[in-house]
Amino acid sequence: MIWPHKVNDRLKSLTPTHCCGVTAVMNCIVTISFLLAGLASGCSHKPSAKFATRLSTADHIVVTNSNRNFGLTLRGEDVAKICKVVTFANKVSSPTASLYDWDVQFFNGTNFLCAIRLMDKELLIEGSEYRDNSRVLSAYYQKWERDRFKRDTSPNN
Repeated sequence: MIWPHKVNDRLKSLTPTHCCGVTAVMNCIVTISFLLAGLASGCSHKPSAKFATRLSTADHIVVTNSNRNFGLTLRGEDVAKICKVVTFANKVSSPTASLYDWDVQFFNGTNFLCAIRLMDKELLIEGSEYRDNSRVLSAYYQKWERDRFKRDTSPNN
């Protein structure tokens, strides 16, 4: 790949010095081309503003793993962290093979706001796949898996 500054240097060497206007136009074309290439290659797209607005009012989260008959409720700082990370997740450019085994439902009081499905750092929001590059969701996912495993292997179960 040729970087923009190298392209500009190359254009300057190919363009006669008396054609300043042509150089400026070529620089604009190169810049626009790189911007479009960035968009096409899957620059990060965030969840919709409507989704983020609903999420911002959550006061608790109900997390369930229906495959393992396990669930828990989160409040306080955990809710704020998860909501922030979900809001800033990046849309993936191509589908993943994730098996979303955790359902994460957001509530304000008794009002259901929205839900996502989660597997490690991959999440499904309104039918589209996203990724948490901060690894915060991955840490929660691993904790929930450990808690579920402890419950499943305890002698009282």
